[in-house]
Amino acid sequence: MHKRVILIFLSVLTMIISLPEETIDAKSKKATFILEEEVFDYGAQITKIIIKCPESVIADSININTFDIEIQNVVNNDIVESSAISLTNIYVSNTRTGMAKKEGKYIILELQKGKDVEITYSLWWEQASYAYIEKEMSYNLYQNNSIKTVAGDEINFEYEQGDIVNSQADKFTTGKSTSGLQYRDYQPKDDGKKHPLIIWLHGAGKGGDNNVSQILADKGAVSFVGSDVQKQLDNPYVLAPQCPDFWVDLTLGDIFLDGNNHTDALLQLIEEYRDQHDNIDKNRVYIGGYSMGGYQTWETILAKPELFAAAFPICAAYEVSNDKLSQVVDIPIWMFHTETDNVISVATSRNTYEALYALGGNVIYTEFVDNIVDGVTYEPHEAWVWITNNIPKNKDGKSFYAWLISQKQENEEPAIEKPKEKVKEQSNAFVYIIIGSLLTGILGLVIYVIRKRK
Repeated sequence: MHKRVILIFLSVLTMIISLPEETIDAKSKKATFILEEEVFDYGAQITKIIIKCPESVIADSININTFDIEIQNVVNNDIVESSAISLTNIYVSNTRTGMAKKEGKYIILELQKGKDVEITYSLWWEQASYAYIEKEMSYNLYQNNSIKTVAGDEINFEYEQGDIVNSQADKFTTGKSTSGLQYRDYQPKDDGKKHPLIIWLHGAGKGGDNNVSQILADKGAVSFVGSDVQKQLDNPYVLAPQCPDFWVDLTLGDIFLDGNNHTDALLQLIEEYRDQHDNIDKNRVYIGGYSMGGYQTWETILAKPELFAAAFPICAAYEVSNDKLSQVVDIPIWMFHTETDNVISVATSRNTYEALYALGGNVIYTEFVDNIVDGVTYEPHEAWVWITNNIPKNKDGKSFYAWLISQKQENEEPAIEKPKEKVKEQSNAFVYIIIGSLLTGILGLVIYVIRKRK
């Protein structure tokens, strides 16, 4: 019997020893990583690679030279970019968003970032279609030295790319109106109170059918969903429609952009969205946009001025005629443009402002000398970078956000109805039991008194 057990044990041991090395420890060697994306004024970039290891590793066993990273980006099945990228920092943490620790299951690789680091941009500019296209991004990690685990092993992991996460854009949900316009929207937490609605209209090149370019090509829409900005603006809803082509026909040099009239479809979307969300304050609906989106801002408020509490057209591709401007003299409007704009002449905004002001319009106009924000130089046309960073102030010293949130229509707004508490009804049976008990008691008392007298 003992010999038999020993023979079985030796057979099993032989089988284990004969297994290939990767079969034994394949699970312990695999590590997945996610790409962390961030939206800047110049567009969305991958800024971090976050590796999740199958077991805790020791921070002292890694350094900035531990990894080589190769990036390959594909658009329409063609490789459009391929190169290495350097790290600016590397550390270990015990959570995906945690601080540096001596050990942990997460290795965070911080990448080069900035306006000129094009390889990490999430969108590709295609001049032929005059539009941004999503890249298919492949990040390949090559480990140059073994990494020590807390358990004492030295491992060379095999890496597998996972999802892209974006703490700003991921707050937006997707939708499509009955009029056919796709959109991204942000909804604040339901606190039983009324909150504003901000409509942000993108410029040329951010349209199409991917329903993502309008929130990734620049910081416009996402600038309103940060926790600090939400507090300043009373936790607004944010609606970012995507035009399927262009908001308007426009010639830029030798390029003709063939647009269509989407004003009715946009108005239908705005009213539909507003009516679907009881917590939207109908007296605080704000609309703004830049370039072509500035044009569409004007067209929308001209079509239905009573819908909006304020508007903010930025470097608008539109000089509005006097006869039209008379329709919006009562809407608070703050216009913006850069004097050196080489795409849309600053004269369009100057002339529109002067005409509206002469009509007695409630209008402010701010003109920038250049577009240098936080040390970064932007194109002369990109005046929106000032607004998305809340830099402009009016003559009273109010910031753009403070001015915007102070605008409110005086229409009577119905309060949010709270569900009435149900009053528990006493059943008839319970009432009958009480009455019966009282009658029984009285009858007993009468009988007792009669017997006592006898």
